[in-house]
Amino acid sequence: MVFRRSAVVLGVCGVVVVAIGALFEPVVYPSVSKLPSNTDMTVHYSGTASLIDQAAAAKGDLLGAFKSGVPVTLDRRIHATSTSGNTSIVGDDQTLKISGMPPLPDNHVYALDRKTLEAVPPPAGKTADPASGIPIGWPISPSAHHAYKYYDPTTQTSSDFTYTGDTKVKGRGALSFHSQSTANPVKDQTLLATLPQGLPKSLVQILANSPLLPKEAKAALTPDVLAALPDPIPLAYTATTVADGAADKKVGFPIQQHLQQQVILNLAVPGQPAVGVLPVLTTDLTLTPDSEQYLVNKAKTTSLELTAVKIAIPVALVVIGLALLVVAFLKRRPKVAFVAVEGGPVQPARPETDRPGTPAEETEPAESETDSESEPESESESADSESEVAEPESESKPAESEPDSKAE
Repeated sequence: MVFRRSAVVLGVCGVVVVAIGALFEPVVYPSVSKLPSNTDMTVHYSGTASLIDQAAAAKGDLLGAFKSGVPVTLDRRIHATSTSGNTSIVGDDQTLKISGMPPLPDNHVYALDRKTLEAVPPPAGKTADPASGIPIGWPISPSAHHAYKYYDPTTQTSSDFTYTGDTKVKGRGALSFHSQSTANPVKDQTLLATLPQGLPKSLVQILANSPLLPKEAKAALTPDVLAALPDPIPLAYTATTVADGAADKKVGFPIQQHLQQQVILNLAVPGQPAVGVLPVLTTDLTLTPDSEQYLVNKAKTTSLELTAVKIAIPVALVVIGLALLVVAFLKRRPKVAFVAVEGGPVQPARPETDRPGTPAEETEPAESETDSESEPESESESADSESEVAEPESESKPAESEPDSKAE
């Protein structure tokens, strides 16, 4: 069977487009559902802080040294600095701004799996913090049943990030998580550099007799213990962290966050566990409304992009491919033209194949016309010859009849 060339081309294109549509999602989606190599987001937190004014404490004014409800903000920028295969090096730059104090910058670097966003060993030639768990947020399509770990850079430890239920944040569906850590030694060198490493014994003796000290600490700091301590008395610090967050159900963005942290001063008592004396820095921070809206908007945009790659584009390609196949099927038969031959029946002309005619093909119609014209001529010639043959026969018949009449 002869097919039109345009139908063949449309059919091949249809098959190719359908194949691309079928393979688009499994091939493209895994590459776009990872942490982008150009990630760069800045968010802001606001809240209050309780702290010790070290200048007042050095003067012995312990009651005046404790300040609470101090306005505080935190600026946080998360940005990918390099990518190697499935691992990204991500910077987490934080600046804590406490009213009446100079800004406290604290920068961290993590090596993260681009798919799970969990901390992994850095690639060769790169350095990163010894992190664990998920330092910056949840992966795309977070699960309520996955055992996530919240990473605390202050203590360089991780604790369970437990699913607590579903919620909505500015119309976006989200999963709520909660984490609460026990007291762990502070290992963040940037923070430790801002805290005193020792206290004069005289100041500790005043503190031991003040109402600011918890009962447990007073019981541990007996006069004999204080007398045996060096001067100045070395200090150690521990921290506890409570984190609550909401992960966008589609893209995992932390569209709601509440962070509470308490840094506790401890006295290093020889032969005994460190004695917790009192908190020296407490922060209570939440995402600002503008940053919350910013993350919600980014979650919407990213979700639409992922939906396009996973559903819309593959479906559109398959539909277009099928439409091309239908058109190819309808145009599969070549067009047939009919020509009238003089003195003969209507005959089909040569089928159109959408192929430009060769010189030989172009001459065929002329030959056919010549044949059709010659046919009547040959027919008339044969008729003339037949009549010529018939005439002698008719002439001979009377001659045969004459002897018969004579015989009579």
